[in-house]
Formats: sequence, structure tokens, C-alpha cells
Amino acid sequence: MKKLIFSLTIILGSILLFASNPKYLYINGFFISTEEIDSITVDIQPIIIDTNIPFLTPPPTGKTTVVLYVPKDTPEGCYAVGTVNGWNHYDTSLKFIPIKETTDNRWVYYTFDYSSDMEIKVIAIPSDPEIIPDWSYQWGKNMDLENNLEEDNITILQGKGELILENGGQPKLISLVDGGVVYIQVKAWDTTPIVNITPAGNNTFTIHIDENSYVAENATFSIAGNFQEESWNNSRIMTEVEKGKKYTWTGNYPKNFEFKIIQTIDGVNIWSEGSNIKFNGTTFEYTVYFNTPFDY
Repeated sequence: MKKLIFSLTIILGSILLFASNPKYLYINGFFISTEEIDSITVDIQPIIIDTNIPFLTPPPTGKTTVVLYVPKDTPEGCYAVGTVNGWNHYDTSLKFIPIKETTDNRWVYYTFDYSSDMEIKVIAIPSDPEIIPDWSYQWGKNMDLENNLEEDNITILQGKGELILENGGQPKLISLVDGGVVYIQVKAWDTTPIVNITPAGNNTFTIHIDENSYVAENATFSIAGNFQEESWNNSRIMTEVEKGKKYTWTGNYPKNFEFKIIQTIDGVNIWSEGSNIKFNGTTFEYTVYFNTPFDY
């Protein structure tokens, strides 16, 4: 019988030969019979974390398990969002479960119903129970040189899966395996879920449009943010002070207010570039930038 010859570049810990049953080799989420392997050449690329990876028994067919090693600043846990819940980022029902055998609560897991086209992101739950979790608290961004991001905050340690980037470096997990387990390190959240309270209030916000921005002749501008449980698409129209350059909005804003500015052109919304603007309680004047839309 023809035997297999492997030449692999792997993360340290991705290959395990079980002493209790040396006939099988565990390679990146798969069990392979050693009787079918002639030789293995391994180029080891170590990833350093401060605890050992806990091994979980793979789930049955029709399921897939995601294991996370989360940052210390995850006091209330985290949950999954994606095709697994219709992309409802307010739905916290798919909350990751701590692995009891570990020394702390930083190793967590969740077993999902498997689908070949499933896509997953993870959101941390804020420490303040009055703060509604949203995309601000999703797992941190990964290397994206076009957006001046030079570090990977989300890394696959072991198992099969793929991280792709969207929206300026935000990772999305795809290509999971039916009956598989993938282990992922979360180095940081996009915003720490340990919340320092910025009080709600009423005031006027002044927005300057960067002089290098694209501004359409017929554009209107509005402000969108974490206004209670409303969608960010329910924006508030801003008052024009200087056409294409300066706009204001006056109204009630929520605790820990954060927002972005929307330029609407012929019914199409163009969002201001960069991360959400996080109101610090004292600054009411900001400058935003808009890229040129592809269709203009």
C-alpha cells in the first residue's frame, strides 16, 4: 500500500502523537493513521501564550467547536455572532462556556451546528450591565497595512479554520470543519469591555469635514450611534453650518456615547472612515473624513 509523505509548516502544538494510542497522529484538527505515513518533515513556527492549550474531544458530525483564549479584561465573558444567529449582534445567547479543567476562566468554548458556509465573529460583554453589547466590543483588528494596523490580535493556534479581514482589519472566522475543533487566541478586544462610565447628557456636537474628503454636491449629513437599542442605521439629521464643511447636531446622547457620521448621496449612505468616535465627556467638536465612493 502506498504511504503518505508529509512536509508541513505548522504551529507548535498542532501535531500530537498520543501515547495511549500511537497508531494515530493528530494534525491540525484531523486524526491520521500512522500506518499510512512514511515520513513527516515539520517546520515548527512557535506561538507563545501563557498557558497550555486544553484538548477537547472533537464533537460529532454535524457540529463544530470553537475554543478561545481570551484577554484578562473579559470580566463578563463573550458570545458569538454571525450566520449562526442571523448576524444579530444584540443576541448574547451563544455565550462561550469556561473550560472547567483550566486554572482560570480565559479558556472558553462553544459547539455550534455545522454549516459549510458558516461565518463567526466574537463580541465581549461589557462590565456595566446597563451597556448593551455591540460591534464596538468585537474581537480586535488584525494586520492590515492599508489601515496602519501592524499586529494580529486574533490568531489560530491549532485546528482548521481561516480568518479573513473586512471593514478595515476586522477578522471573521470561516472555513470551519465538520466535527472539528479550532483553538484561537484573542489578544485584545477592539474596545475593552471594562467600562469607564461617561454620563449621558444633552449638548451640541460640531462636526468638521476633512478638506480632503469626498463631498457630493447634493449630500446630507447625519449622526449615528449607540442610541439605546436603536439600530445605527436610525441616524439623526445634522444642521448645515457651512456647506460640505461644518455641521452640528443637538440632542440627548446615551451613557458611553460613541458615534460615526453618515454622508447620504442619492439615498446611499457613506460612513465616515476609521473607528467609532468615542465621546470622552468633554469634547464636543470633531473632524471626520470620507473616502471617494466607488460609484462616483
